[in-house]
Amino acid sequence: MEISQITAQLAMLTGHLHSSGSDDEKEIEKLQSAIANAILNQDPATIKSKEFVFEKSDLFLSTNIESNRLKKSANWQAC
Repeated sequence: MEISQITAQLAMLTGHLHSSGSDDEKEIEKLQSAIANAILNQDPATIKSKEFVFEKSDLFLSTNIESNRLKKSANWQAC
């Protein structure tokens, strides 16, 4: 999977999370790093093509994600 695809996945999965402080923000960054590592190390043969209903919700549009969170999603490699 390309870096831009991983970044898009991270933004979709974690972009709408809200933190109440720096500790929460660090935990979100750890989560992003764990997700990115899982994506990079997954066996393509085990991937199932199943779409969830919530994925089509406008709540998950990238335009609804705070710009700061999008930047952090794009910097997942630094975590």
